[in-house]
Amino acid sequence: MAYVNLFTRPRRFGKTLNMSMQKNFFETGSDSTLFDGLKISGEKELCRRYMGKFPVIAISFKSASGDTFEKARKKLRSVIGSEALRFSFLAESDRLTATERRQYSKLIELNDNGEFAMSDDLLENSLLMLSSFLHKYYGQKTIILIDEYDVPLDKAYQSGYYDIMTEFIRTFLGQALKTNDSLYFAVLTGCLRISKESIFTGLNNFSVYTIKDVQYNEYFGFSDMEVPSLLEYYGFTGKYDTIREWFEAETRKDMPSLERFCRAFEENDTAAIEKGFTSYLRKTISIRKNFYHGILLGLFAGMNGWKVRSNAESGEGYSDISIEVEEKEIGIIIEFKYAEQAAFDQGCREALKQIHDRKYEEALIDDGMTTR
Repeated sequence: MAYVNLFTRPRRFGKTLNMSMQKNFFETGSDSTLFDGLKISGEKELCRRYMGKFPVIAISFKSASGDTFEKARKKLRSVIGSEALRFSFLAESDRLTATERRQYSKLIELNDNGEFAMSDDLLENSLLMLSSFLHKYYGQKTIILIDEYDVPLDKAYQSGYYDIMTEFIRTFLGQALKTNDSLYFAVLTGCLRISKESIFTGLNNFSVYTIKDVQYNEYFGFSDMEVPSLLEYYGFTGKYDTIREWFEAETRKDMPSLERFCRAFEENDTAAIEKGFTSYLRKTISIRKNFYHGILLGLFAGMNGWKVRSNAESGEGYSDISIEVEEKEIGIIIEFKYAEQAAFDQGCREALKQIHDRKYEEALIDDGMTTR
C-alpha cells in the first residue's frame, strides 16, 4: 500500500524547497553531488537504497487557477503536459505497448495554438497513466510530488466554481493516489487542509501533518539551531542577534490584537469576535468550514490558561472546539457550519441547535465551567 502524506504550512515556510529537495534526492538520474557534505550523505545505507532510485513526477499547481473553470482546467493541462514532456523517451520505448505509446503521445499533443490538447477524460487520468508508464520503463514504482495542491480550489471558491473544481480534483487525485499499483508514495503540500471527505475520499492510506505536528517541523523552514550555521556560511555571523530581533518584533506585533480577539470569546462579545476574525481573514485565504476550524485552533494555541480541545467527545457527540478557561471557570463551545448561499442566520441556528440537542456543554459543566 502506497502512503499519501499532506503537509500544510503557511506561505514562505519552505514547502517548495522541501519538495525540490525530495525530487533531487529520489529521482533517477539526479545529481547526487548536490548532497555532498550534507548530513544525509552520512547515512550511507539510506542513500544506497533510495538516492536516485525512483521515477518522480513533480508538479506544482501554483499557476493552475483562473476566474473560470475552463481557464483553470486549461492551465492544469499545461502543468501535466509540461511534466510529461520531461519523459519524451517514453514515446519511442519498446518497454511500452503500442497503445501505451499512443496514450503518452496524447498527453503531450499540442493543438494549432501550441497548447496542450489532451481531452478532459485524459487529463483526469493523466497522473495515473504517466506513473504507470514510468513504472514499466524503469521497473520501479513512481513517486508523485504535488506542490501547492490547494491553489485551484482556493481560486475556485473565490470565483464561484468550487463544486465543479472539487469534483474534478477528487477524480484527478483519486485516480493517481487511491488504487494506483504504480505508486510508491506521494507527498502533497499546501497552505490549506481541505476536508478528506471533500477531495480525498477513500484514501485510507492518507495522513495530514499540520504545523502543530512537531515531528516534521524541523524539515520546513529553519530551526533556531540552524540559523547560526546559515549566517556563518554567508558571512553574516555577527548579525544573529539583529535577525532574531527582527523575527521576534514581527511576532510580537500581532500579539495585542490576538489577545483582544481571544478575550472576546471569554466575554461573549460577538461583535468583537466578528470584527477580529474578519480582519484576520483579509490577510489570508479562505475556504470552507475546515479551514476556519484550523485557523481558530492556531489562534487559540498561544493563550495561557486555556484548555483547547478539537473534535473531542462531549455529551452525545463531538464538538468542533471546546475551551476551558479554568482560572475564570468559563467554558466556550464553538460549532462550525457551512452557510449555503450565504444563509448565515440559518447556519447559526443549526449550530446552536446541534450544541443543545447533543448536549455538548455537559463535559464543560462537569469540569466546573460555566458555558457562554
